[in-house]
Amino acid sequence: MKLRPGTIGMIVGTILLCPILYCAYFDYRRRHSPSFRRLIRDLVRQYRRNEKQQRLQYYRDLIDKRLEETPIPTSEWEVTQFIVLNLTEGENQCAKGKYEDAALNYYVALDAYSSPHELMPSVCSDKNVRAILRTLVKVRPFNPSEPRYRTSLLVA
Repeated sequence: MKLRPGTIGMIVGTILLCPILYCAYFDYRRRHSPSFRRLIRDLVRQYRRNEKQQRLQYYRDLIDKRLEETPIPTSEWEVTQFIVLNLTEGENQCAKGKYEDAALNYYVALDAYSSPHELMPSVCSDKNVRAILRTLVKVRPFNPSEPRYRTSLLVA
């Protein structure tokens, strides 16, 4: 069976016309059907909610992995070195544009500090890092009941 050029043209035209017709149908339903608009709005909300939960879970796993790899030291001198090292590393990462790594370093340093909420406003000036740092603190708040050392290097 041999296909004629007219038949091939009709098949190609149909294949190209179907997506265009579907878009027109979708647009018509979107404009004229309140239930369809509601369905789309609910699906978008659900997608955004799931996306946010996945992002928060990612940050939670990131924090747990980092604190498991480098636990907070126990002696006062080691804690001071640990805080200064993480703050310096956070500044370096921020300068390189690696905001997530910088925020994680700042978070670990603040978690080791005795009163992190006093030090938090002066830690970083970049708004991208601050937004990620706020999210990290929401995901896993600092635990003030854990005994921490108040270092003399960082207290004003």
